[in-house]
Order: sequence, then structure tokens, then C-alpha cells
Amino acid sequence: MMNRVERKEPEIAEYLKLMESKISFLAQAVMKQGNDFTDRNMRKANISASGLAFESDAVIETGQFLEIKLLLTSCLVGIVIYGKVIYCKAVGGGDIALPFQIGIDYVNLQEQDREVLIKHVVKRQMQQIREQKRSLL
Repeated sequence: MMNRVERKEPEIAEYLKLMESKISFLAQAVMKQGNDFTDRNMRKANISASGLAFESDAVIETGQFLEIKLLLTSCLVGIVIYGKVIYCKAVGGGDIALPFQIGIDYVNLQEQDREVLIKHVVKRQMQQIREQKRSLL
């Protein structure tokens, strides 16, 4: 639908995109306030339907179980999942403050949470494809 609006009324489309980004920003701020999400404990993560990977400032032993709170900004949803550490490896280069990469497999993931994760991954992939197309123009 937005593509049609962009073609027919580019100024309106630009305005709608601006409003969407403002609403998204406000929703993220509200979600952060209502949860334990702080800049100190937030990490970017590589998320899939079966597990995730993130960088850490400390070693986390393989086999350890973790509670992970995810803020999925594309869906404006926060979920709590549990996972088992499948690897912890030192990464060269990257962020020196976060020298370890941790890989997690989800444990007892609820079907509704899996669906939210899949929806998030698909939305992010679509967003990345759109951004790549724009950068080529």
C-alpha cells in the first residue's frame, strides 16, 4: 500500500514515514520505561527462530542456561525467553568492550513467541532489502 502512495503522492508518503518513525520511537521509549531495558544491559543480537548470538563483556560457560529479555523494535514487542549457551568464543577486532560472542539455543520456546520472532526476522530482512535498494538509487 505504501508503494502506491509513494508513487501517487510522494509528499504524503514522506509525511507518513516521518509519523511512523516518531510513533515507533515513542513506543520504544515507553517499552523501555516499563521493563528492565537499560543501555547497560542492552545488546544488539543476531536473532533467528531457533537461537540467537550476541556479544558479551564476560565469558559465559557452554551449557549454562540464561533468561533473555528481548525488545523487538520492528514489532514493538518485548518477550522473555530462555536459552542454553552453545558456544562462547573470543572475537578479534570488533568492540573491545564486548570481546566474546555467545551463541544461544532457545529452550522451551512458546509457539507464540516463536511466531513473534519469525515475524520480527522477516520484517527486519524486508527493511534491510528496502534500504539496500534505496542506497543503489
